[in-house]
Amino acid sequence: MNKEKVFKMIAALLMIAGIIIIGKSLLSNTGDSVEPLTQEQISSANRATYEACKEDLLICIALVEDFHAKPYHDRAARWTIGHGSTLYPNGHRVTSKDKEITKEYAKICVYAHCDQHVWPWIGKYVTRTLTHQQMLGVCSFIYNVGGETFSGHKENGRKFAAPSNFLTCINAGKGDATTAKTMNGFRCVTDKNGNKKLAPGLPKRHWIEGALYQGLITADDLLLLQPAKFYEKKYGFDLSFYYKSQNGPYWEHDYSREKIQEFLKKNRSDTHNVQAIL
Repeated sequence: MNKEKVFKMIAALLMIAGIIIIGKSLLSNTGDSVEPLTQEQISSANRATYEACKEDLLICIALVEDFHAKPYHDRAARWTIGHGSTLYPNGHRVTSKDKEITKEYAKICVYAHCDQHVWPWIGKYVTRTLTHQQMLGVCSFIYNVGGETFSGHKENGRKFAAPSNFLTCINAGKGDATTAKTMNGFRCVTDKNGNKKLAPGLPKRHWIEGALYQGLITADDLLLLQPAKFYEKKYGFDLSFYYKSQNGPYWEHDYSREKIQEFLKKNRSDTHNVQAIL
């Protein structure tokens, strides 16, 4: 971990600590009354954590999205470019006729999308402070499924559905393992006829995001891994590699120490890795 990243993390932690201290009222005469943080204080603390983890978030997104200089069709039949970007910073959608982009511009697209379409949902609807690792898992999840699906609210604030169970568990203060497990409930895509079907890549991606959320894998662990290799069944990465069982609405992760080490070893590449595409 480089010094700049360490300094950013320390600064974020100090800011969060300050906000928490300020947010607590003085004890009453009985000595047992402490007011909870306001949503504004929680949002401010989470913003500091979000800003401090942006470089790590880019690493996580690069692993699951890879880098494509030219537009391509993703599984949802959307034109995509760079590290999974469907929109440019100016709000224009990616089209098949767009020119190639550089790695540097791909980073700009990711950061702009996260600022405009990821962070706002966290700032508005997450009611608990998140750790660095939890923030990585949450941001990567929203980058994939979208803020509306995550929160149950449209961009204008109108509620149109119940919040995702992932958000509900976060706000309820459920344990990390229980909360992360709800991510893999999003494992289907809708085809052009409106039919839902399993997209095997989604539960594999959510396995990584769940590991990030729980701090079982860090961004530094991902730098030397081959982007998107973990999706490929031909390398032994079928769903049974990631899950102990595939029953019920939420599958049971396999996060044994041995499985995580095997995942890191199998995906390692000394040539085509995350570091090389950033």
